[in-house]
Amino acid sequence: MEPNWQREPTGDERNMRNIRSYKVATAALLIAVVVLGVCLSQSGDQGGTSDTEDQQAPQVSEGAATETTSPPQASSSTTEAPTTPTAEPAPSTTATTTTAPSTTATTTTAPSTTATTTTAVPTTVPSCDPSWSPAADVTAGWPSAAFTAPGRALQEQVRIGTHPGYDRFVIEFEEDGRTPNGWSIGWISGTPFHDASGEPVDIAGSEFLEVRYLGSAGWVTYPEAWYQGPQEFFGASFGTANLVEAEMAGDYEGYVTWYVSANTAAPFNVFTLSGPPRLVVDICH
Repeated sequence: MEPNWQREPTGDERNMRNIRSYKVATAALLIAVVVLGVCLSQSGDQGGTSDTEDQQAPQVSEGAATETTSPPQASSSTTEAPTTPTAEPAPSTTATTTTAPSTTATTTTAPSTTATTTTAVPTTVPSCDPSWSPAADVTAGWPSAAFTAPGRALQEQVRIGTHPGYDRFVIEFEEDGRTPNGWSIGWISGTPFHDASGEPVDIAGSEFLEVRYLGSAGWVTYPEAWYQGPQEFFGASFGTANLVEAEMAGDYEGYVTWYVSANTAAPFNVFTLSGPPRLVVDICH
Protein backbone atom coordinates (compact mmCIF):
# COMPACT_ATOMS: atom_id res chain seq x y z
CA MET A 1 0.00 0.00 0.00
CA GLU A 2 0.99 3.53 -0.77
CA PRO A 3 1.39 5.69 2.26
CA ASN A 4 -1.44 8.25 2.87
CA TRP A 5 0.31 11.47 2.78
CA GLN A 6 -0.53 14.89 1.48
CA ARG A 7 1.72 17.42 0.00
CA GLU A 8 1.89 20.84 1.56
CA PRO A 9 0.22 23.33 -0.84
CA THR A 10 2.25 26.10 -2.20
CA GLY A 11 1.52 29.76 -1.67
CA ASP A 12 -0.07 30.16 -5.06
CA GLU A 13 -2.37 27.22 -4.49
CA ARG A 14 -3.50 28.62 -1.22
CA ASN A 15 -4.27 31.93 -2.84
CA MET A 16 -6.31 30.20 -5.53
CA ARG A 17 -8.28 28.26 -2.91
CA ASN A 18 -8.96 31.42 -0.96
CA ILE A 19 -10.23 33.11 -4.12
CA ARG A 20 -12.54 30.18 -4.84
CA SER A 21 -13.89 30.19 -1.29
CA TYR A 22 -14.49 33.92 -1.54
CA LYS A 23 -16.41 33.51 -4.82
CA VAL A 24 -18.51 30.70 -3.39
CA ALA A 25 -19.29 32.73 -0.30
CA THR A 26 -20.17 35.75 -2.42
CA ALA A 27 -22.36 33.66 -4.63
CA ALA A 28 -24.10 32.13 -1.62
CA LEU A 29 -24.61 35.59 -0.17
CA LEU A 30 -26.09 36.82 -3.43
CA ILE A 31 -28.40 33.84 -3.60
CA ALA A 32 -29.50 34.47 -0.04
CA VAL A 33 -30.15 38.10 -0.83
CA VAL A 34 -32.18 37.17 -3.92
CA VAL A 35 -34.19 34.57 -2.00
CA LEU A 36 -34.80 37.05 0.80
CA GLY A 37 -35.89 39.68 -1.75
CA VAL A 38 -38.28 37.26 -3.38
CA CYS A 39 -39.79 36.33 -0.05
CA LEU A 40 -40.20 39.95 0.89
CA SER A 41 -41.75 40.68 -2.48
CA GLN A 42 -44.27 37.88 -2.14
CA SER A 43 -45.22 38.95 1.35
CA GLY A 44 -45.60 42.53 0.08
CA ASP A 45 -47.81 41.36 -2.80
CA GLN A 46 -50.01 39.42 -0.43
CA GLY A 47 -50.43 42.44 1.82
CA GLY A 48 -51.05 44.73 -1.13
CA THR A 49 -53.57 42.34 -2.59
CA SER A 50 -55.63 42.42 0.53
CA ASP A 51 -55.51 46.22 0.48
CA THR A 52 -56.52 46.31 -3.18
CA GLU A 53 -59.40 43.94 -2.64
CA ASP A 54 -60.53 46.11 0.27
CA GLN A 55 -60.40 49.09 -2.01
CA GLN A 56 -62.04 47.24 -4.90
CA ALA A 57 -64.97 46.14 -2.79
CA PRO A 58 -66.60 49.55 -3.26
CA GLN A 59 -65.62 49.36 -6.94
CA VAL A 60 -67.64 46.18 -7.20
CA SER A 61 -70.54 48.16 -5.79
CA GLU A 62 -69.89 50.81 -8.40
CA GLY A 63 -69.79 48.07 -10.98
CA ALA A 64 -73.16 46.92 -9.68
CA ALA A 65 -74.35 50.47 -9.90
CA THR A 66 -73.04 50.60 -13.41
CA GLU A 67 -74.93 47.44 -14.25
CA THR A 68 -77.97 49.05 -12.71
CA THR A 69 -77.61 51.96 -15.07
CA SER A 70 -76.95 49.62 -17.98
CA PRO A 71 -80.67 48.65 -18.33
CA PRO A 72 -81.46 52.19 -19.55
CA GLN A 73 -78.85 51.51 -22.18
CA ALA A 74 -80.69 48.30 -22.99
CA SER A 75 -83.90 50.27 -23.15
CA SER A 76 -82.20 52.76 -25.42
CA SER A 77 -81.12 49.86 -27.59
CA THR A 78 -84.72 48.71 -27.42
CA THR A 79 -85.71 52.14 -28.60
CA GLU A 80 -83.38 51.71 -31.52
CA ALA A 81 -85.13 48.48 -32.46
CA PRO A 82 -88.22 50.34 -33.77
CA THR A 83 -85.89 52.58 -35.71
CA THR A 84 -84.74 49.52 -37.60
CA PRO A 85 -85.75 50.44 -41.16
CA THR A 86 -88.51 47.90 -41.36
CA ALA A 87 -90.37 50.37 -43.51
CA GLU A 88 -87.70 50.12 -46.17
CA PRO A 89 -89.36 47.07 -47.75
CA ALA A 90 -92.40 49.32 -48.33
CA PRO A 91 -90.54 51.38 -50.93
CA SER A 92 -89.64 48.16 -52.64
CA THR A 93 -93.34 47.27 -52.59
CA THR A 94 -94.06 50.67 -54.06
CA ALA A 95 -91.48 49.95 -56.70
CA THR A 96 -93.27 46.70 -57.42
CA THR A 97 -96.55 48.59 -57.59
CA THR A 98 -94.91 50.92 -60.06
CA THR A 99 -94.96 48.07 -62.52
CA ALA A 100 -98.78 48.36 -62.56
CA PRO A 101 -98.65 51.38 -64.89
CA SER A 102 -96.81 49.18 -67.36
CA THR A 103 -99.92 46.97 -67.31
CA THR A 104 -102.01 50.10 -67.87
CA ALA A 105 -99.70 50.97 -70.75
CA THR A 106 -100.48 47.56 -72.20
CA THR A 107 -104.19 48.29 -71.75
CA THR A 108 -103.62 51.53 -73.64
CA THR A 109 -103.41 49.47 -76.82
CA ALA A 110 -107.17 48.80 -76.48
CA PRO A 111 -108.14 52.21 -77.93
CA SER A 112 -106.19 51.30 -81.07
CA THR A 113 -108.44 48.25 -81.36
CA THR A 114 -111.47 50.49 -80.87
CA ALA A 115 -110.17 52.83 -83.55
CA THR A 116 -109.77 49.90 -85.90
CA THR A 117 -113.31 48.79 -85.13
CA THR A 118 -114.59 52.28 -85.84
CA THR A 119 -112.87 52.47 -89.20
CA ALA A 120 -113.93 48.94 -90.02
CA VAL A 121 -117.59 49.99 -90.08
CA PRO A 122 -117.89 52.75 -92.68
CA THR A 123 -121.06 54.81 -92.74
CA THR A 124 -122.69 54.29 -96.11
CA VAL A 125 -125.29 56.93 -96.96
CA PRO A 126 -126.79 57.07 -100.46
CA SER A 127 -126.19 60.32 -102.28
CA CYS A 128 -128.82 62.25 -104.22
CA ASP A 129 -130.19 59.68 -106.66
CA PRO A 130 -130.47 60.68 -110.36
CA SER A 131 -134.02 59.33 -110.36
CA TRP A 132 -135.14 62.09 -107.99
CA SER A 133 -137.02 64.88 -109.68
CA PRO A 134 -138.01 68.50 -108.97
CA ALA A 135 -141.48 67.69 -110.29
CA ALA A 136 -144.40 67.55 -107.84
CA ASP A 137 -145.14 64.27 -106.04
CA VAL A 138 -148.96 63.82 -105.76
CA THR A 139 -150.72 60.62 -104.70
CA ALA A 140 -153.33 59.09 -107.00
CA GLY A 141 -156.86 60.38 -106.53
CA TRP A 142 -155.69 63.33 -104.45
CA PRO A 143 -157.40 64.58 -102.41
CA SER A 144 -160.72 62.69 -102.47
CA ALA A 145 -159.20 59.22 -102.19
CA ALA A 146 -157.46 60.14 -98.93
CA PHE A 147 -160.79 60.64 -97.15
CA THR A 148 -161.82 57.02 -97.60
CA ALA A 149 -158.83 55.60 -95.65
CA PRO A 150 -159.59 54.28 -92.15
CA GLY A 151 -157.77 55.53 -89.07
CA ARG A 152 -156.00 58.82 -88.60
CA ALA A 153 -152.52 60.29 -89.01
CA LEU A 154 -151.80 62.72 -86.17
CA GLN A 155 -148.34 64.28 -86.32
CA GLU A 156 -146.36 64.15 -83.06
CA GLN A 157 -142.83 65.23 -84.02
CA VAL A 158 -141.18 67.16 -86.83
CA ARG A 159 -137.42 67.46 -87.46
CA ILE A 160 -134.85 68.34 -90.09
CA GLY A 161 -131.32 67.11 -90.70
CA THR A 162 -128.57 66.75 -93.26
CA HIS A 163 -126.76 63.87 -94.95
CA PRO A 164 -124.06 63.64 -97.63
CA GLY A 165 -125.73 64.85 -100.81
CA TYR A 166 -129.11 65.83 -99.43
CA ASP A 167 -131.09 67.42 -96.57
CA ARG A 168 -134.05 65.74 -94.86
CA PHE A 169 -137.46 66.85 -93.60
CA VAL A 170 -139.39 64.30 -91.46
CA ILE A 171 -142.91 64.26 -90.00
CA GLU A 172 -143.47 61.54 -87.39
CA PHE A 173 -146.97 60.38 -86.50
CA GLU A 174 -148.49 58.78 -83.42
CA GLU A 175 -147.24 55.22 -83.02
CA ASP A 176 -150.68 53.56 -83.07
CA GLY A 177 -151.74 55.63 -86.10
CA ARG A 178 -150.62 55.57 -89.73
CA THR A 179 -148.90 57.62 -92.37
CA PRO A 180 -151.12 59.83 -94.53
CA ASN A 181 -152.97 58.10 -97.37
CA GLY A 182 -152.54 61.06 -99.65
CA TRP A 183 -150.30 64.12 -100.14
CA SER A 184 -149.27 66.81 -102.53
CA ILE A 185 -145.62 67.86 -102.36
CA GLY A 186 -143.97 70.21 -104.86
CA TRP A 187 -142.17 73.48 -105.50
CA ILE A 188 -144.42 76.51 -105.76
CA SER A 189 -143.95 79.82 -107.49
CA GLY A 190 -144.57 82.99 -105.55
CA THR A 191 -145.19 83.60 -101.86
CA PRO A 192 -146.47 80.89 -99.48
CA PHE A 193 -149.61 81.67 -97.44
CA HIS A 194 -151.16 80.44 -94.19
CA ASP A 195 -154.27 78.28 -94.46
CA ALA A 196 -157.60 79.97 -93.67
CA SER A 197 -156.14 83.40 -92.86
CA GLY A 198 -154.33 83.80 -96.17
CA GLU A 199 -151.55 85.71 -94.52
CA PRO A 200 -148.07 85.42 -96.05
CA VAL A 201 -145.76 83.00 -94.30
CA ASP A 202 -142.71 84.76 -92.85
CA ILE A 203 -140.06 82.35 -94.05
CA ALA A 204 -136.52 82.84 -95.37
CA GLY A 205 -135.21 81.35 -98.57
CA SER A 206 -135.70 81.85 -102.29
CA GLU A 207 -137.49 78.57 -103.20
CA PHE A 208 -140.44 76.99 -101.35
CA LEU A 209 -141.49 73.35 -101.23
CA GLU A 210 -145.13 72.92 -100.20
CA VAL A 211 -145.75 69.75 -98.15
CA ARG A 212 -149.52 69.21 -97.83
CA TYR A 213 -151.20 66.04 -96.66
CA LEU A 214 -154.60 64.86 -95.44
CA GLY A 215 -155.27 62.94 -92.27
CA SER A 216 -154.34 65.18 -89.31
CA ALA A 217 -157.52 67.14 -88.69
CA GLY A 218 -157.55 69.49 -85.75
CA TRP A 219 -161.19 70.19 -86.31
CA VAL A 220 -162.22 66.51 -85.89
CA THR A 221 -160.11 65.71 -82.79
CA TYR A 222 -159.81 67.00 -79.24
CA PRO A 223 -157.33 69.83 -78.66
CA GLU A 224 -155.18 67.48 -76.53
CA ALA A 225 -154.46 65.47 -79.70
CA TRP A 226 -153.33 68.46 -81.72
CA TYR A 227 -149.68 68.90 -82.62
CA GLN A 228 -147.87 70.63 -79.73
CA GLY A 229 -144.31 70.65 -81.07
CA PRO A 230 -142.20 73.41 -82.64
CA GLN A 231 -143.65 74.95 -85.81
CA GLU A 232 -140.41 76.48 -87.13
CA PHE A 233 -136.96 74.96 -87.78
CA PHE A 234 -133.83 76.65 -89.13
CA GLY A 235 -131.37 74.78 -91.31
CA ALA A 236 -128.39 76.74 -89.97
CA SER A 237 -128.94 75.11 -86.58
CA PHE A 238 -128.54 71.66 -88.13
CA GLY A 239 -125.83 72.32 -90.72
CA THR A 240 -128.03 71.79 -93.78
CA ALA A 241 -126.60 72.69 -97.19
CA ASN A 242 -129.69 73.58 -99.27
CA LEU A 243 -132.58 73.56 -96.80
CA VAL A 244 -133.02 77.01 -95.22
CA GLU A 245 -136.10 76.79 -93.04
CA ALA A 246 -139.24 74.72 -92.36
CA GLU A 247 -142.41 76.29 -91.04
CA MET A 248 -145.93 75.02 -90.38
CA ALA A 249 -148.55 77.06 -92.26
CA GLY A 250 -151.79 75.44 -91.10
CA ASP A 251 -153.83 72.55 -89.72
CA TYR A 252 -157.21 73.34 -91.22
CA GLU A 253 -160.22 71.24 -92.26
CA GLY A 254 -158.26 68.00 -92.21
CA TYR A 255 -155.26 69.36 -94.16
CA VAL A 256 -151.84 70.05 -92.70
CA THR A 257 -149.43 72.33 -94.61
CA TRP A 258 -145.68 72.83 -94.12
CA TYR A 259 -143.36 74.95 -96.23
CA VAL A 260 -139.73 73.96 -96.62
CA SER A 261 -137.61 76.76 -98.07
CA ALA A 262 -134.33 76.18 -99.91
CA ASN A 263 -131.67 78.01 -101.84
CA THR A 264 -132.41 76.07 -105.04
CA ALA A 265 -135.44 74.09 -106.23
CA ALA A 266 -133.43 70.85 -106.36
CA PRO A 267 -134.74 67.33 -107.04
CA PHE A 268 -136.40 65.63 -104.10
CA ASN A 269 -137.72 62.24 -103.04
CA VAL A 270 -140.78 61.33 -100.94
CA PHE A 271 -141.35 58.05 -99.10
CA THR A 272 -142.81 56.64 -95.86
CA LEU A 273 -141.32 54.61 -92.99
CA SER A 274 -142.89 52.53 -90.23
CA GLY A 275 -142.18 51.93 -86.55
CA PRO A 276 -143.18 54.69 -85.88
CA PRO A 277 -144.98 55.87 -89.04
CA ARG A 278 -143.12 58.71 -90.79
CA LEU A 279 -143.36 60.82 -93.94
CA VAL A 280 -139.90 61.64 -95.28
CA VAL A 281 -138.87 64.28 -97.83
CA ASP A 282 -135.22 64.34 -99.00
CA ILE A 283 -133.99 67.40 -100.95
CA CYS A 284 -130.76 67.33 -102.96
CA HIS A 285 -128.05 69.83 -102.12
